[in-house]
Amino acid sequence: MTTIQEFITKHNITIKCEGVPENPNMCPDLSDKNSIKWNREAAHFHCVLRHSGPNDHGENCPRLVTYYSMGSGHARLKNPKQDLHHWTNQGVKVFPNPECDTVLDCLASDASGYENSRYFADWASEYGYDTDSRKAENTYRIMAEQCKELRHFLGSEAFAELMECERM
Repeated sequence: MTTIQEFITKHNITIKCEGVPENPNMCPDLSDKNSIKWNREAAHFHCVLRHSGPNDHGENCPRLVTYYSMGSGHARLKNPKQDLHHWTNQGVKVFPNPECDTVLDCLASDASGYENSRYFADWASEYGYDTDSRKAENTYRIMAEQCKELRHFLGSEAFAELMECERM
C-alpha cells in the first residue's frame, strides 16, 4: 500500500503555509467553553498545495488553497525563523508549519468520510453530529466543497489513488 509521502513524491506535491489568526471554516461553539479555548489556543494556517502535473482539466501546476488548524498539543520549537509564534495565556507557544503529508492526509481523510457517506444524515451519524444541527450541515457542506476541490486539484485518477493510500 502506498504511503502519503510516496504519493506526494510521485506527484511532486509541494506546500506553502502561512499562519493566520483564525480558520474561517471552524466556528467555535460559543456555548462550549472547551471549543472556544481550543480554537483560541490552536494555530491556524492558510496553505497552498501545488503539483507539477496536469489535472483532468489540462491545467499545468494546479493549486489547492485550504485552511489547516492544529491544536496546542503540536506546539514545539522546530525552526524559530519559520514557525508560528502563538501567544496564549500560558505564554508563547511555537507551532511548526504543517508538513505536506499531514495536510494532505487530513484532506484525504475528510474526503474519504464524505465520499463514503450517502447523504448528510449518514455522514452526521458516522461522526456523531445531530442531524438537526445547522453547524453540522455547514461542516458537511465544507467537506463536500473540499472534496470537490481536492479532486479538481489532483485529477480523478490521482484522487482515487490518494483515497487508497495508507493513512498516517
